[in-house]
Amino acid sequence: MNYTLAFALVILSNGEIKESQTTYYTRLQDCRWYAQTLMQKTKFYKPVEEAYCTPAWVNKDKVKLVTVKVIPKTVTEEGEE
Repeated sequence: MNYTLAFALVILSNGEIKESQTTYYTRLQDCRWYAQTLMQKTKFYKPVEEAYCTPAWVNKDKVKLVTVKVIPKTVTEEGEE
């Protein structure tokens, strides 16, 4: 078996873990960001009851691991167009 360490984003609703909504991330920082975002109340979004990250050993062949890729914005020097 092909196991790897991942970080599971666990979502609670009505005090119960929603297994079907668990997402696995390769980086803890990405998982934490989504957990915090899901728990913030906004004008158009009702937050989840609770979301947290926990380490988990997962089979890479059976579970999709999410990797957040950020493309840095290019910075030009002053005076260049």
